[in-house]
Amino acid sequence: MDQAPLPDRYSQTEGTALLAARQLNPRRIAVVHVGTRPGPDGLDGIETFLFVERLMPIAHERTALSRTGSL
Repeated sequence: MDQAPLPDRYSQTEGTALLAARQLNPRRIAVVHVGTRPGPDGLDGIETFLFVERLMPIAHERTALSRTGSL
């Protein structure tokens, strides 16, 4: 899979191990965020997390792709 620009609304947190965006196909990207964070109420130590979101490509990227004929 090809890398995709990471949307601005995503940012690393203190325990981030991986934060990346990948082009799934011409119409979708996936943002993956993996890391550790404090457990619920801070009582359970540290927990791991995995967050994946499928999105439409960023508007300026869609425009560039349509000009190159990739869409």
